[in-house]
Amino acid sequence: ANSYISGTTPHSADGVDASTITIGLFDAFMNPTMGAVPTFTATGGGNVYSTCSQTSFTGLATCQLRSTVGGSKTLSIETPVVRTGSVVTFSAVVGAPVAAN
Repeated sequence: ANSYISGTTPHSADGVDASTITIGLFDAFMNPTMGAVPTFTATGGGNVYSTCSQTSFTGLATCQLRSTVGGSKTLSIETPVVRTGSVVTFSAVVGAPVAAN
């Protein structure tokens, strides 16, 4: 299969800033897989996953990944195929300064 997963990067690890994940599902002949709802994972902790859209006639679906833990996260398609893809980066969020007394 010629499927892939990629995401926009970099993002803040604030639980709000989202990486847009694109999943392309194609067979061995590069024919798009239409109507599938893929699932994905990312390495590291603090990850929040959205439900992916159904693949279009072009074989593409979109999802979102948010995180509360900074670091590089390797993306992987879990279903309907298993494939490791690109890396997205979330930067740790520095707390607000504390006022001196």
